[in-house]
Amino acid sequence: MTLPSSGSLSLNDIRGEFGGPSSNVNIDTYYRNGTYVYNVTKNLSIPTSGQVNVGDFYGSEGAGVYGKGTGGSAATGGKASITYAGVDTQAHFTSAFGSWSDTSVTVGSTGRTVRTFTTSNAGVAPGFNVDFNVGSSIFTNVFFQVYNTSSLLVDMKVKSPTHYSGTIEQWSGLNGVTAEYGPNSPILGAMPSSGTFYLVCNKGSFT
Repeated sequence: MTLPSSGSLSLNDIRGEFGGPSSNVNIDTYYRNGTYVYNVTKNLSIPTSGQVNVGDFYGSEGAGVYGKGTGGSAATGGKASITYAGVDTQAHFTSAFGSWSDTSVTVGSTGRTVRTFTTSNAGVAPGFNVDFNVGSSIFTNVFFQVYNTSSLLVDMKVKSPTHYSGTIEQWSGLNGVTAEYGPNSPILGAMPSSGTFYLVCNKGSFT
């Protein structure tokens, strides 16, 4: 859900969108990049400190559709070592790394639970590897974005995953072939190896 871009808006509307404590709720409970308001594009009008007004929340969006993680990395080792970055709680290719603090992600229009979202450096473009604990492919023609607390890291449409096995889905970031980067995405954008990031998979378009 997204708050309206105009018209009537109240503190109760904001609380309904973002959640909050059971009592003593004030407008400054909802600073961006705080406990309740993720630091994503939809919320850039909300200040991180100082004066905050109800009008700052027009068009903003709660955490419901976003996953939140802390990036990590691990390598396979050996002569042709491959490094993976992002979060992999299932130890698919290396030891487990990174962590999720919010695993609820809407993919397309369906709520899912993310376990793994990584990129590897094995090819000329990042290789994406995702696991939502689903026994079928779910990312064909899905748009997704990855942000850290200050910028857009990946803006991509998955055209055709190249491999699916068990619960893991894979594709190459080779632009225009199996996936397409959006016009605002960093070239060969990839998952972070450290720091907080946000994942959204239900926008239906590039950002």
